[in-house]
Amino acid sequence: MIFKTLTIVGMFAIAGAVLFINQTSVTADDERINDSEQLITALSALHPGQWFGFKDGIQTYENIEIYDPKYSLPTKSELNNLLNEIIEEKNTRAISDMVLEGERQSIESRLKDGTYSDSDIVRYLRILGDF
Repeated sequence: MIFKTLTIVGMFAIAGAVLFINQTSVTADDERINDSEQLITALSALHPGQWFGFKDGIQTYENIEIYDPKYSLPTKSELNNLLNEIIEEKNTRAISDMVLEGERQSIESRLKDGTYSDSDIVRYLRILGDF
């Protein structure tokens, strides 16, 4: 019963966190690519090393320079798709972290109360060891 209650409470917490994390993802695609930080994030995720730069130091899509001839300029659509993938990955990671934290707190309370099982101890150690 405690687990079900924690699960419902955890679901509300997760939903709130996802809404907070997803604020970036509701931005219009063109606005996202015009945000220099997100533009650099997407470009950096495409290929390793310093394969791109910007003309005159102005960090916009129109000013992208390709330094490495084996790469070509990605389309805005490709960059937006990549940003969506990056955001989804961050959301998934954040949700997993929150679920594990809730589980850790639940097991700790059972440890303090003396109502734990052997599997609680194993799970607790796995959570702490991040495996």
